This record gives sequence, structure tokens and C-alpha cells, in this order.
Amino acid sequence: MSAGDDPLERSTGTPATVKKAGTGTSWLSWIVLAAGRATLFGSAAIGAVVLVLALFTLLNIDAVSRLAADHVLANAIRPSGREMPATSGTIPYAAGDIQIIGGMGQGLSCSLPPLLEKYAFPTDGNKSPVGLKMRQACAYHDYCYRHGAATYGYTQADCDFALQTQAFRLCKFIEKENDSDTDKGTDSDCIRDARLVTLGVLLGGSDSFRSMNDREDASTFFEFDPYPTQSQQHTVYRVADAPAEKTGRRMKAMYRFRIRPSGIIIDYAVIEEPFRPFTNLSGSPQFLTVAPLVVRTGVGAAAVDWFVWWQRVSEDETTGRLLALAPGLATPDELKCLVKLDDCLDAAPQ
Repeated sequence: MSAGDDPLERSTGTPATVKKAGTGTSWLSWIVLAAGRATLFGSAAIGAVVLVLALFTLLNIDAVSRLAADHVLANAIRPSGREMPATSGTIPYAAGDIQIIGGMGQGLSCSLPPLLEKYAFPTDGNKSPVGLKMRQACAYHDYCYRHGAATYGYTQADCDFALQTQAFRLCKFIEKENDSDTDKGTDSDCIRDARLVTLGVLLGGSDSFRSMNDREDASTFFEFDPYPTQSQQHTVYRVADAPAEKTGRRMKAMYRFRIRPSGIIIDYAVIEEPFRPFTNLSGSPQFLTVAPLVVRTGVGAAAVDWFVWWQRVSEDETTGRLLALAPGLATPDELKCLVKLDDCLDAAPQ
């Protein structure tokens, strides 16, 4: 759906079907004759267009689209876990942040082309709009289209296939257990919807995707993905207590986290000073490398900011390890420990 369209808009008409074989045959004969005449007179392109329009008129576009999606995306890998997709939203920069507005102030749907949504996903009294049915996946997808390139270096393909993965996750909860057991290779209506949505945005979502090259409508920075596993490199910022040995604990500093799968380079800066090295956090092939949250403990003069990492084993497994560091209290030995984290944890697991 393009920006500004109502995700709850209902389509009112459905493609007419020909009930009588004789009527259908006569219409088909007329169309073939018209296409043949156009081709005969040297207008092969017009003849092809006539045939395509005829097929979309006589056949149910919903069924045709699903057959195409099932064929093109037949080998898409489905998530093995049984976890709902992460709800996209604000990832705070500091402990005191309540809400940061993203999405460029526009509605969140699926960025589907309007014609595809109207005809490939017809609604009636028993069917919800696809943008509502797959709300979590669609909200992520719109955030990704608007902020993914600037924040994580995502491409349109990254966003589109992430939509499919998250839609597959939703299907395990939307459908009945015996209809949605994707581990057995059965394709439920929801799985087919997920494929069709993905094919729709792959083919028609380019106008909605915002890259870094657009001068007037470029992608903007907004952290929305708690586990940006498709990103090869991205940078985020946090505000927390400044290192005590440098500036005194009562000051705040801006921390910069340059994140790669292999680890994180952490710098910091105080007011009107350039960034300087703080420490590095080594990555591990056994855990996801992610940005930290900022958590504040204590009250008054005893309050302390903490960087907290929840490093999952994978997107399909909820187990992992919890890391925490108070930048205003960290000793040089603790900072060195982060550089060779696995070795340090093996020596002192506590």
C-alpha cells in the first residue's frame, strides 16, 4: 500500500466469473480472434496486451496471483521457532526516553500496490484486510522501507524478505494447529498469503522504498529492529554516564556503537569534544551482535546508567546471554575484558 492509503479500506467488487460454459467459450473465442487480428496486422504487442487483459478478466486474479507467488517463492526458508515476530517500535537512546516517533508520521500497512491489494486480497464479511491480518509484519516492513537504508544499510530486498519471514511467524498463530504445521511442508491459506504479500512488494514496492540516494524523500535514521541480522555494518548512539576517570560521574556522554557481526567498536564524546575510544566488544559466532539498551538503577546520587545487551543464540532461539556494563563505574580491567569477552567469561563466568 502506498503512503497515506487506509489499510482498512475495503474493496467493493470482485472479478466476475463466467458460469455458463457456452458464454465463456464465446467470450474466449472473441478475445482470441481479436488478439489474432491485432497480431496479423503487425501489432504483436497489442495482441499480447489483449490476451493478458482477457485472462485477468476471465480468471480470478486472486487465484492467478497465488499460483505465481507459490511458484516464485516455493523454496523460501520458514522460521523453525514458534515465536511471534518482534514488535517494531522505539529503541530508546537513553534511560529517560519515553517515546521516539518514527514512521515519518504516516500510516503503517504493507506498502502493497493499491491495485494488488484490492484484487489479490478481496475482503468481505469473513475476511480481514491483509494489512490488519499481518499487522506486526506489515508495520516492520513500512519502518524498513522508510528507515532501513539510513539506519541499517538495508535494501528493498532485505525489507521484503524480512516481511515474508515475519508473516510466516504470524501464520503459526493465525491458523489452526493442524492447518499451519509448516514443519510438515503443508501450505495453509496464511502461508500462501505471506508469499503473495512478498511477491506484491517485490514487484510493486519500489516506489515506496526510500533509499539514501533520494534527495527529496530519502531514508531517515530511526532504530526499529531489535535484531538487525541482515545488516553488515551500522552505527547507533546512546547517552549514559561518562567514564568516571575522565570527566566525573555526574556528567553524561554520547556513546557511539559501530556494530558488525564480528563485534562492536565503542567511542564516546562529552560536550564540545570529539569522539575518543572507549572499548571494544568482541563478537561471537554463537550469539547475535546487537546494540545495547540503557537502563538506570538506583535513585538520586546513587543512580547509575548501565549498558545492557541481550545476546540471543539466533532469531529462532530465545536462549542467550545477558551482558551489562556501567560506563561510569567500569574499571580498566573490566573494559579490557570486553575485548576478549569469551576468554574472560570462561575465566570468570560470574
